[in-house]
Amino acid sequence: MKTRATKDGSDAARGDHMRPLLVPKLIDISQEYEVQYWTRAFGVGRAALLAAVGEVGSDARAVSRRLGKG
Repeated sequence: MKTRATKDGSDAARGDHMRPLLVPKLIDISQEYEVQYWTRAFGVGRAALLAAVGEVGSDARAVSRRLGKG
């Protein structure tokens, strides 16, 4: 089956034109919805998340490593 490539060279029939969801890179603990998101994402409690952010800063990768999740 032939497919038509889009302007950017992606294959429209496969849906390559769709971009993945962006994952936030920083954790803003002043926003309750972010605290809830990250505690679920890392599978930890609020206290553990806040402690990790306090130790390594708001970078999500650094927090993940501190929590032993990545």
